[in-house]
Amino acid sequence: MLPSPAQFTGGNVAYTLDGIVAARGYSNGIGDKFNWDVLPLPRGPKGRGSTLSGDGWWIKKDTKVPQVAWEFVKTMVGEESQRLQLTAALAFPSLKKLIPEFFKLTNVKNQDAVVMTMEQMAVPFPVTPSLGKWTGEILAPAFADMWNNKKTPKDAMSSIAPQVNALLEADAKVSKL
Repeated sequence: MLPSPAQFTGGNVAYTLDGIVAARGYSNGIGDKFNWDVLPLPRGPKGRGSTLSGDGWWIKKDTKVPQVAWEFVKTMVGEESQRLQLTAALAFPSLKKLIPEFFKLTNVKNQDAVVMTMEQMAVPFPVTPSLGKWTGEILAPAFADMWNNKKTPKDAMSSIAPQVNALLEADAKVSKL
């Protein structure tokens, strides 16, 4: 079983597994009790890394207002919006020039580990017609069971790959991916 964030901030365990978005919470919760930092997840045996969460913006090809949609996307990925997302939700910015602001807010010392993870170890997250189904109906419940200690990680993850692969195969046939 993975140690919980509460166990880590309480100084009861040496590590916890969490997303970088939690760094500010750790900084606030730990204060001066002990030194802490972040490390990237190691690559797997096939050289794969971890997925990174983030926002993705796209425009449907059949939108009735393509220019308005394009202006919206440009605004959402622009510096002002990225800064607002960074300060409000501690979202890791997609604009490299804002990364120092992220580190200032989080107090993370091992900045190279975070940047390396973001740039080199990320696995692209495919956007497909069934994205909502496989993220909401397959992945989310499996993760919830695992994080709530209802299933071991192995048991929670064991049925995900065949289900997601079947959906992706169906998407490929329909979408000519």
